[in-house]
Amino acid sequence: MNQILETQKKLSFWALALFLVASIICLIMGWKEVSRGLGLGALFSVINFTIMARLIPLQFGRSKRVAAMINLGSLAGRYVILAIPLIVSLKSTSINFVATMVGIFAIQIIILLENLVINKSRIF
Repeated sequence: MNQILETQKKLSFWALALFLVASIICLIMGWKEVSRGLGLGALFSVINFTIMARLIPLQFGRSKRVAAMINLGSLAGRYVILAIPLIVSLKSTSINFVATMVGIFAIQIIILLENLVINKSRIF
């Protein structure tokens, strides 16, 4: 469990750090809407990932039916959480929708980068 929390913290930190840097670069280039979208999407990506990591252990040691209900409730709740930045970016002209969608995949991008770049020696 401790290793899972360490991995979660590491991935969340790198996702926020990378997208903060990307947001700052976009801000310097004058793309305020893109900067806001990346930041908003990355923030909600980390929130979603944290909730998922905290709820997974609740499924162990339960019957299949209870575990399935916990899983379904978790999935539905996390979809609602991920819908929030998308709806906000659609309603607001000051937040870029496409950048928000990219930001929502912040954790997945970090996991991919970690496996392709950082752990390259393990792949081959």
